[in-house]
Amino acid sequence: MSPFKNFPWKNTFLQENFSIDYCLSKLTQKANLNTLKSFLKNYGDELHRQMAEILKTETEAIANLAEYLTNINTNIDDLSVSLSQLQEELKILHTLIENAEIEYRKTLDSKRMKEIERNQLLARLDFITITLYVDDIIKSVEKDPDGNTNDLEKAVHKFSFQKNYLSELGIVEVSYVIMKTENKLLSLVHQQFLKGLGDKNEITITKCLDMYNNLDKQKEAEELYQIKIVRPVLSPIYTERCLDKFDQDVNKIYNKTLEFLNSDMKLLDDILQRNSHLKTSFNFILNSFWVEVDMQCRKGLPHITAPGNPELFQKRFVSTWNLVIDIAKKCGNENFIKTQPSIREHIRRFNLPVYFEIRFQQIASQFESDLMIEPDQSSILIGQNDFGFQLKITLDLYVALKNVLMNMFL
Repeated sequence: MSPFKNFPWKNTFLQENFSIDYCLSKLTQKANLNTLKSFLKNYGDELHRQMAEILKTETEAIANLAEYLTNINTNIDDLSVSLSQLQEELKILHTLIENAEIEYRKTLDSKRMKEIERNQLLARLDFITITLYVDDIIKSVEKDPDGNTNDLEKAVHKFSFQKNYLSELGIVEVSYVIMKTENKLLSLVHQQFLKGLGDKNEITITKCLDMYNNLDKQKEAEELYQIKIVRPVLSPIYTERCLDKFDQDVNKIYNKTLEFLNSDMKLLDDILQRNSHLKTSFNFILNSFWVEVDMQCRKGLPHITAPGNPELFQKRFVSTWNLVIDIAKKCGNENFIKTQPSIREHIRRFNLPVYFEIRFQQIASQFESDLMIEPDQSSILIGQNDFGFQLKITLDLYVALKNVLMNMFL
């Protein structure tokens, strides 16, 4: 049995603070130095052997790891070659797809152009057919202008549809034919519209307004109504002779104007009120009636503002303002006074700054004249002494202020 078997020298040897002297002093207490030397030599051989085994095992693992890494590197090189080949194939495939897309787009564009050409050709053929049909209808209506408007309505509907279709396709070669046929149809619609107004035929008027809508000729309808219906009535009364006949009372002219608006235009206005799609397309009161009133007033009554006569200026301005208010109410929108340039320009004919300047001068001049008169008791007791003023100067000032507030402002 070894004398060192029960001695924990191994643990002491493995400690970080191992001391040779300390360890030998302890060991020599159990055995002599030669025994200890022999034992340490055997233990050193054992340590060397175990260390060799450990190094052999670790070296084999390191060698295996190196071999594995070498194999991985080889595989990566092989994969890089495959990826390069795949990249080239993808580039070739991308080029092929781009070329195929270009060819496909060219094919689609070519097909689309052929389809457009086909549609345009069919549209031209249809337009020729419609034109022949419309010409027959026009001849039929011209022979019997008092006949039914149904054929004319059908012709307008088909023509307007074909015209819009040609416009969408961008066909302009037949624009002259379109304009010529459209003018013929518009002339016939004008005739039927005037006839319906003369006969007060609500059905005919409504159909004509629908035909104007289909032809997109709302403005032409309003101009026709202005020239043929409104002007013959207003033109004779908007004259200086008529104003003299009414003793320079412009209110009488305006009353006749409103009488025409409330009576002669009532049927047309009622039709527009009952048909919302027509109401949004036409405004005969503003674009026919008011335009004619403005023109006749400027043309027939150029001196209606009476700039040299403040009293007459005031009366006529108030009358004109009330007329404009009534027309705006009839239109259903009193903001027309602010939004319509023609109405604003018409009101500007009355030069208000000049009027106020003249009136202020008149009132101030009268006030100065009254101040120059010697005061007496009778001048206080008579006249406009509503508040029983005791001083004549106070009464004169009151009269001047009363003229400003009562007789000057519009």
